[in-house]
Amino acid sequence: DIKSIKTANNDITKATVSGISTKAFTGKAITQNVTVKVGNTVLKNGTDYTVSYSNNKNVGTSNVYVYGKGNYSGSLSAKFDIVPAKQQIQKLETRFKGFFIDWAQKGSATGYEIEYSTNADFKDSTVKKLTANKPDTLTISGLTAGNKYYVRVRSYTNVGEKVYYGAWSDSKNITAAKYDITKSAISGISTKTYTGKNITQSVKVKYNGKTLKSGTDYTVSYSSN
Repeated sequence: DIKSIKTANNDITKATVSGISTKAFTGKAITQNVTVKVGNTVLKNGTDYTVSYSNNKNVGTSNVYVYGKGNYSGSLSAKFDIVPAKQQIQKLETRFKGFFIDWAQKGSATGYEIEYSTNADFKDSTVKKLTANKPDTLTISGLTAGNKYYVRVRSYTNVGEKVYYGAWSDSKNITAAKYDITKSAISGISTKTYTGKNITQSVKVKYNGKTLKSGTDYTVSYSSN
C-alpha cells in the first residue's frame, strides 16, 4: 500500500526554549514547564514537538530534549541541576556558651553545612562542614554567653567532581546559655513506693545559692520510672 507523509518545513533548532530551572530532589522523576517559541509563536507540545528527559531523578545534572514534530524537524537540548531537598531544623536547644542542633537526615547527602551568626542576615557568619558518617546533630561551644545566634543548615551531595547544594533551611535563633547547669545542686529526690503509675519527684535546682525555675531555667524528664 502507498502511504503519504507531509515533509516538515520548519527547523525547531531556530526556536527558543524557556521554563527550565534548577529543581530540588523529590525521589521521583523531575520534569520542567517547558515553553518553546519560534519568534512570537508559542509551539504546542504534542503537536509541534515532544519532550523527553535523561538522568532526571537523582541529584546531579539532568538533560531535557525537545524534538520537532509535525511541521517541525530537528531537536534541541538543555541541562538543569537537581539539588538536595531543602533542609529542616528539627531541634535547636541552648547549651552553656553554645547550642545544640538536630536536623533532618537526608539519605542522598554527602554531608551538611551548619551556618550561624549573631546577625539575622548571616553577615560575618561561621560555617561548620560535616562529612564523616553524615551525622545529623551538632553541638557548638565556645560562643559568647547571653548572645543570640541565628542558625540554618543545608545538605550537599558530591557527584563526580561537582558539589550540589540544597537550599538553606528556614533560620531559627537561640541564645547561648550563661550558666552551666551541671554545676548546680539538685535536691528533692528520694526513694518512692511503687504505685503502678509513673513516679515523679519534687525536684529543686540551685545555682550559686539561687533557686532556678522549672520550665524557665531547666526542664525535667524521666526514664524507667
